[in-house]
Amino acid sequence: MPRAGLRSSPNNGKRRYFRQNAVGDLGPLCSPARGHGNSLGGVIVDSGTFPWTQYPEKFPGLNQPEPAYHGVVYTEKFGPAAFIARARTVPLRNTGAALAPMNAFLLLQGLETLALRMERHTENALKIAQFLQGHEWVDWVSYAGLPDHPHHHLAQKYMQGKPSAILSFGLKGGYEAIEDLIEDLQQSLASTQL
Repeated sequence: MPRAGLRSSPNNGKRRYFRQNAVGDLGPLCSPARGHGNSLGGVIVDSGTFPWTQYPEKFPGLNQPEPAYHGVVYTEKFGPAAFIARARTVPLRNTGAALAPMNAFLLLQGLETLALRMERHTENALKIAQFLQGHEWVDWVSYAGLPDHPHHHLAQKYMQGKPSAILSFGLKGGYEAIEDLIEDLQQSLASTQL
């Protein structure tokens, strides 16, 4: 059975961010776009190529009659748009899952500053990665913005040298050193949007 999932790979020569047959919930990926925690929203991407009818036992909501909508079978009625048609109708009926005007406004506010915020985030991530690379307690740093990273050339090619604002690093001394670092932090942030 083909998998339904996300693909966000910078080494895809065609720059198709979703592999064929993909369906994904981009809500978590939209967190940087929103830029705040005051609204709940997201986006569903459906390529329309997933073979729902080949697996009716796994997807009965798309392949069996929906009593609440006059017995419609979404795969028969909507064809390639079966998933998105059901996603637009059933949750709306069951939960009222429609974006309120104020939430739309708040989400747009986050989108308006997205470019500037992402630029600053990536600049800061690079500075932190460079600092960590030279620190005596740090064993390794993984950040595609660094020239010695194995995917640095891809970050340059596809992301104008600004791959993301997320990096990872390891400390010399292993787990105990990590515990000591966390306990010694003077300032920390619990982020619900990562």
